[in-house]
Amino acid sequence: MQIVGIDVFKYEVGYAHGTYVMSGNRIANNEDGTVVRIRTDEGLAGWGEITTLGKVYLPTFPDGIRIALKDLGEALLGTDPTNIGKVARIMNGTLMGQEFAKSPIDIACWDILGKSLNRPISALIGGVLNERFPIYEAVPLDRPEAMAEFIQERRRAGINRFQLKVGNNPFDDIARTRASVEAGDSQTVIVADSNGGWSLAAAKLALQGLAGLPVYVEQPCRSTADCILAHRGSSVPLVLDESIVNHDEVYRAKYEANAVSVNLKFGKLGGLTNVVKARDLLQELNMAVSVEDMWGGDIITAATSHVAATTRPESLLMTPFFNNWTDGHLANHTPRSSAGFGSAPTAPGLGIEVRRAPLHGGKKVGFFGLARHPRGAAPLSGRPPSVRRLQGSALSMMVELIAGPMIGEMTSRKVADLDITDGGPPPGGRLYMVFDPGALSSTYTWKAAAEDFFADARRAGPAAALRPALPDAGTDKGKRRHRFSRVDRTYRNA
Repeated sequence: MQIVGIDVFKYEVGYAHGTYVMSGNRIANNEDGTVVRIRTDEGLAGWGEITTLGKVYLPTFPDGIRIALKDLGEALLGTDPTNIGKVARIMNGTLMGQEFAKSPIDIACWDILGKSLNRPISALIGGVLNERFPIYEAVPLDRPEAMAEFIQERRRAGINRFQLKVGNNPFDDIARTRASVEAGDSQTVIVADSNGGWSLAAAKLALQGLAGLPVYVEQPCRSTADCILAHRGSSVPLVLDESIVNHDEVYRAKYEANAVSVNLKFGKLGGLTNVVKARDLLQELNMAVSVEDMWGGDIITAATSHVAATTRPESLLMTPFFNNWTDGHLANHTPRSSAGFGSAPTAPGLGIEVRRAPLHGGKKVGFFGLARHPRGAAPLSGRPPSVRRLQGSALSMMVELIAGPMIGEMTSRKVADLDITDGGPPPGGRLYMVFDPGALSSTYTWKAAAEDFFADARRAGPAAALRPALPDAGTDKGKRRHRFSRVDRTYRNA
């Protein structure tokens, strides 16, 4: 098996509860998400996702991720995606760091590996230990009474673990936390998360005020060093998150900061592979595990669920189902939680069926693939070129790029098998175009998709859209005319 194409999509991921507020007045309403699809020569496809939380939460941003994906995608063409270790070596040999861009590729490769073995990812990373695990929700920074009301409302839905957004004025944050504790019961788990928003002095004051409350405090300051100093002498259990980016920092978290847990993020560590390694290390160090990413929808929720399900029940502290918070439902809102608990899908790979139709409302921002070439496979990359620039069988290669997720995989593969790479159409002169009705939504139908395609073709000009340019008369192959049959525009369900 080898990678023959990598598609990069952008889509909007909105917050389901209005406005999401963090320390420093960092606000999230709609985030810019990136979805990666890896295609293989055996017809299997894997999906990954990386969605940032603004541009000032962690040192990354969407456009930077997509630029890095271009280099990574080109380097991985022809690689076996089920060889996870080799994929990682190629990515690390291509770009230093850039873990946020590597993460969706790593997740997509695990998706393909599971599908190739007909096993869910959870079965490949240790096996399910948590058939049903508790999930948490974040409480946006607000007035103390508003945060308490949020907790009461979500508790009625079965949620009983909460991550409070704090990190502004320490005295206000103490009041927020106290009100939140009073809104829960003896089984409610509360983590007061500053997201590194407190100064060293403010963190000291906040930790003093939180003493005696049944809460954890998470990432009080930006750096691990300041968190160590802030927490010195405090009895409040400490969780570290944003400053932990490798195994060395995990050891510092336990032995220098006296942290009891680390929050693991896929993007921060470069994907599922390293999250599982860090999870296992935390368990061996007798520390609690929290696992998530920055933001996202169904795809990252599925990846999170597999790690949570394979974590020891006594070690799992906090894990979210982001698709409860957001509208990033590319897989029909699966996996889906119930009464405050989640579980991992049991179907192969990630265990979800990603619908390409919702991505039609987004934008395909990059593609990397293998094209037919007289001297073998040649890489393609960049933004999809226009129909006008294409001739003969090259046009059929572009059908799926023009029509995006509505085009079946047989389109380019069928023509590529027949192509004789002479610049004209393949023998028989037919353009094969297959629409996948199952990938289309009720509002964007296969008929509408076909109409859009032909509209694009007409704008490009009939000569470019419906017949090839004549081969060069100066070549042997140019002595024969190719017949290119008119595209059948009769609508029928494929």
